[in-house]
Amino acid sequence: MTKILLRRKGKISIEGSEFECTIALIPEGKRFRIKSERFPLYEGKSKYENGIDYPDGEGCLHIHYSDSVHVKACGNWTYGGFLSRGTLYTNDNNYYSGKLKLLKPEGKGILYNKDGQKRIEGKWRDGFPFEAKEFYKDGTVKYEGFFYRGKYNGMGILYQRKIGRAHV
Repeated sequence: MTKILLRRKGKISIEGSEFECTIALIPEGKRFRIKSERFPLYEGKSKYENGIDYPDGEGCLHIHYSDSVHVKACGNWTYGGFLSRGTLYTNDNNYYSGKLKLLKPEGKGILYNKDGQKRIEGKWRDGFPFEAKEFYKDGTVKYEGFFYRGKYNGMGILYQRKIGRAHV
């Protein structure tokens, strides 16, 4: 689970690490938006308690690691700022849907390409596939087995594409 606290005094806490930022609050009915000077940070439903806004309900958290690397985590946040299941969107338009821990794939989930086709389906550990199936673009299985940090490792089966026969 990922826990996030949105403090109204210019700080955001994600899993106990605090980040300084310039925050503008724009209340929109029951929706809530926090953004820095350069990009949105969180938009969605929240609850306010003891000077802290906790994501609570549908919402998206935007994380910018650098100008070229950013992730958007969307899902149904529970009171206290936890997101244990949701969708992660990457800047290359791929997306992961499934269980999360610390805003990384953890447990059962599926990675899709930008066209919505399955790329990898199975069990994830620390953001990488662990025991899964990888698919060709046509939807057939390419590899089924174990991975280590995204690479084939251990027992598994690598499938070759079927090539059509020429009739003579």
